[in-house]
Amino acid sequence: MIIQVRNAALTYQSKDGEVEALHNISLSMNKGELCSIVGPSGCGKSTLLGAIAGLERLDSGSIVVDGEEVTGPSPRIGLMPQRDQLFEW
Repeated sequence: MIIQVRNAALTYQSKDGEVEALHNISLSMNKGELCSIVGPSGCGKSTLLGAIAGLERLDSGSIVVDGEEVTGPSPRIGLMPQRDQLFEW
């Protein structure tokens, strides 16, 4: 699987105003490579992974997986969130 992120940008609205979660992010991951995304809490790591999985829609830029632009969720990509968010129990 080849993943290319090109100039990804995403801003969302919070109770405190707009939050620029991603700004001009570009990276490329080739088949067989291992990639780690690290940074402090709130820097956009989970947002980027959600966008690659098709769960977050970019404001600008693009994400291409195996030559196809990501436009929504795909059965080929899975994402395990860091905490459960479906049920309170």
